[in-house]
Formats: sequence, C-alpha cells, structure tokens
Amino acid sequence: MGQLPEFDTLKQLAESDPKAFDELRQAYCQEFIGSVPCRHKQRMQAIQHRVDTVITRSKTPMAGLIKVSCMMHDSLSRLASQLNSFQDYTLYGSRPAIKKSADVIYLAERKHRRSPRADAEKH
Repeated sequence: MGQLPEFDTLKQLAESDPKAFDELRQAYCQEFIGSVPCRHKQRMQAIQHRVDTVITRSKTPMAGLIKVSCMMHDSLSRLASQLNSFQDYTLYGSRPAIKKSADVIYLAERKHRRSPRADAEKH
C-alpha cells in the first residue's frame, strides 16, 4: 500500500465517505500485521479485533477514539509497571525485601486518649 496519505486527505475521506475511510484503515492495519514476525501476528490480530469491536460498538467516532485511547493508556501503564518492577529486580538483584513485621495499634486505647489537637480545639 505504501505511504499513508496526508492528514487532510484522510480527513476529507472520513467526512465524505466514512465506509471507504474505514476500509482504508483496515487495509493499512492488515498490512502492518502482515509485516510483524509470525510469533506476534496472532496477538496483533486479537488486539486489532478488539479495537475494531470497540470502534464499531461506539455511538460516535469520538467515543470510539476515546475508548481506544483509554485502552492504549491502560496498556502503557501496565508496561511501565512491569518495566519498573524489572528495574527493581536489576538494581537489587531480587525483588525488594518486604517488611514482615508491623507496629500494632490498639484501637481501644487510642479511643480513650485525647489528641493534643482535640484539646486545643476545645479551648
């Protein structure tokens, strides 16, 4: 398919013929999926199917855009979290130690004690 048309051309196509625009979008997506290594194709096709489903079920194109954008941001957030945990692993040689003990707070005793702030508010 070659190079993607310019933005203005795509915008005009989307406004004048949404069906043709969607067919062009799908053709470019399939071309890209065809270019990825075989071990990733099935995952890419599943993601594209999910994106297409979200777009199709959305009431407006803008609603679809927002939902797909949220999907992308969620995925990016999970990736960042994984990368951060990997960085912890490489820095510490293992996962950071988890504190196994904690201070015990007896609520019954705290209830009857007055805080200095409560006494100051009364005066």
